[in-house]
Amino acid sequence: MLNRENKTLVANLSQSFNKLNIRMIGLIVFLTVISRIIPGFLVIGTEDVNCWYFAKDVLQQGQNPYNQSYLFNWPPFMLALVSQLIDLAQAFKIPYYGVIKILPIISDAVIAVLIYRIFSRFNFNVRQSLFFSLLYALNPVSVIITAVHGNYVSVTLCFLFAAAYALYFYKNTSGLIFSALLFAISVATKTWPLIFLPLFLQNIASWKKRLSFLLISALLVGVLLLPVYLQDKTVFFNSFLKYRGNTGWWGFTGIYQIWPSKLTYFLMYFYQAYGSFVLGMVLLALYIFKTHKMDFFKGFVLITLAALTFMIGFGPQYLIWILPFLIVGSKKKMVYLFSGLTIVLFIVEYVFRPFNGVLCSYITGADSTTFGMEQFLFDNKWTNIIRLPFWIFLAVWMIYLTIRPATPLSKQPQG
Repeated sequence: MLNRENKTLVANLSQSFNKLNIRMIGLIVFLTVISRIIPGFLVIGTEDVNCWYFAKDVLQQGQNPYNQSYLFNWPPFMLALVSQLIDLAQAFKIPYYGVIKILPIISDAVIAVLIYRIFSRFNFNVRQSLFFSLLYALNPVSVIITAVHGNYVSVTLCFLFAAAYALYFYKNTSGLIFSALLFAISVATKTWPLIFLPLFLQNIASWKKRLSFLLISALLVGVLLLPVYLQDKTVFFNSFLKYRGNTGWWGFTGIYQIWPSKLTYFLMYFYQAYGSFVLGMVLLALYIFKTHKMDFFKGFVLITLAALTFMIGFGPQYLIWILPFLIVGSKKKMVYLFSGLTIVLFIVEYVFRPFNGVLCSYITGADSTTFGMEQFLFDNKWTNIIRLPFWIFLAVWMIYLTIRPATPLSKQPQG
């Protein structure tokens, strides 16, 4: 009789927990969506929004959207999906710029839910897990990039974060395959997740399973990107593999705009030519000497900081890369500090002065005035002055994480 009562109690507790879990997930999704859908429909966005409409229009005219002067660097399968959303918006007479933001909004919601699940699996209580989830769901950094900037970076980030989640928590063959497939999709949408490939491999203990992860990922990436490769190899390499943002707008390449001299002029063009090699060497050194001693999610934080410090070009949307991994792998005060400084950067760049380099106003969608070279350089100078302190902060943070003792792995690598 006692045993039956215990079983009934366990069953009731399990049912109550599942109901609570579903309610919490529903709340997280609701708050993530509502915090983005309203500004998403009120603000048109940057050229990252208009590029989809432009590419779809060019494609319908029988032309190649990758061979236009207007930059478009998302893969064909993504364009096909977003084109359906644009058609849906036009059919129901809904603003297309709001409808196409649904994909990154959903991606943000998935990331927030995964953060909740991670902290639940770390044995945090429901309230604590919800709190950390909302650090992403309601974070102005992710809200601005998705709903105001209108960038699709969170779609790529969602698949990358989900791949890390699957590999970290599911120590079996199914988890490995699922992680490899998710990682492949993230790479196929944008190639920047490739810098984290060694981190995934370091957390797979068996060489046989590492090879399996590589083969599965490579096969799916090949299938997803094969159409554009077969159509035009030059476009494939320039639009996907070689795209790296605007040189001269960030870090080492931007110092010349602030302090013109022979030394900084040499540094700018040297880093323009060899910056990718420098970044590669830094990442290689971190992988050899540091990340294999760190917790998986903390490794993502360090590698992202290194990429942001040593990258050649820069876009404000890149700053979202670190956010979910930072929430999971670092102390709350660093999440607050990073988010606060990023918000200040966004306020200065988006509100108090025109967004640099946009082809349209992100508020109204109206075309911007074309700057002459003198005005562009002047504007670029102030861009770098605004961004330099933040770049220094990221660099110092990266150095601090590099020289401090590594945190031991909290979970064993997959066998």
